[in-house]
Amino acid sequence: MEARFSPDEEAQMTYAEFERRQTKKRTDVVLCHNCGWNMDLQITNGYESTTKCFFGHGMRGIWKLGSKYILKEMPLLNLDEDGHIGADEATTKFVRENTPIPVLAEMKHWKDENSHFFLTPRAPGKSLEEAWVELSTETKKTCAREVVEYMVQLRTHTSATMQTVDGGPVRNRLIGNRNNLATEFDDKETWWARVEHAFSKRSEEWREKMKTEYPLHATPYVLTHGDLNTGNVFVHNGHASAIIDWEHAGYFPDWWEFATAWTFIEEAEWQHYILEEMKKQLKTQFDNQVEAAKFFDSFTGSHWERNPNRVYNPKTRDNFCECKPNFK
Repeated sequence: MEARFSPDEEAQMTYAEFERRQTKKRTDVVLCHNCGWNMDLQITNGYESTTKCFFGHGMRGIWKLGSKYILKEMPLLNLDEDGHIGADEATTKFVRENTPIPVLAEMKHWKDENSHFFLTPRAPGKSLEEAWVELSTETKKTCAREVVEYMVQLRTHTSATMQTVDGGPVRNRLIGNRNNLATEFDDKETWWARVEHAFSKRSEEWREKMKTEYPLHATPYVLTHGDLNTGNVFVHNGHASAIIDWEHAGYFPDWWEFATAWTFIEEAEWQHYILEEMKKQLKTQFDNQVEAAKFFDSFTGSHWERNPNRVYNPKTRDNFCECKPNFK
């Protein structure tokens, strides 16, 4: 016998189907590709997440997980396509156990088929980047002095070769290009043979000057942080409370910390305080730090081969959400 429905039942089923279709349409409208929040979630519930993505650079993102934890995600194979992600976890553990330098209390690392994940507790206070406009000049100078004092202590740990604390290769950010992994510092002739082609359009005089000024180095190599930007230094109660992000750390020539600070620190005022402190505190340890830094400032500005895949192109990314126009 054919099933029969009353007009009210048929109307109810028609309305239910209409609702399903509307829900599907709203679900398909993604408001945020990173967290997956969609239009249906937006209009049907009052949930407000305390998990926020607050930093992005290249192909990595950092999330606040409530008020106590931070999660950093990096692609499984980085943009240099060699899988090298530095030794952040190993170095943080080494520094925590072997120095008085304040670092994160713990770090958990794992990976899936797509990404590396680093879960850490939040450092006490705020990053200098976040707190900068609130800080007095004296507090900034105090933090710079304390950070450099910590770097002096860090340098008491040495190695006969360039390597990370767990014996892996280090990222050669200054000599050659961003893609180089290194286990030993090149002598002048080896370095020149490797990079000479990049200077083919330069004058012979300039090329000879560059080669001549290639800095000398001494062994043993010293443990170095290599990225003292304001986002990696935390301040609490007027003092440096933590130094984070040790992925560029390793054993390097004794002038490497100064040269990377000269080359990579982005906040000009902070860079000035750090470099001045290094000149004062590290002067007795080596005397060619300024010359080395000037060399790399000139070298990186003239050469630094770039992997085209490193440059983010918004035209290749999907729209943020359906209500946004395409990039033209």
